[in-house]
Amino acid sequence: MKVAIVGDFSTYTNKSLRDFIYESNQGQNVFFFADERQAIERLANC
Repeated sequence: MKVAIVGDFSTYTNKSLRDFIYESNQGQNVFFFADERQAIERLANC
């Protein structure tokens, strides 16, 4: 199962959280996106 989490994560400055988001986006199952269009495109191409 793949999941995309959509939201504005730019306001979070916690290094651990930013690293988690980065590593998640490098994988194949969990993705973080700023807008819904990006999420749909990524999930459609998996």
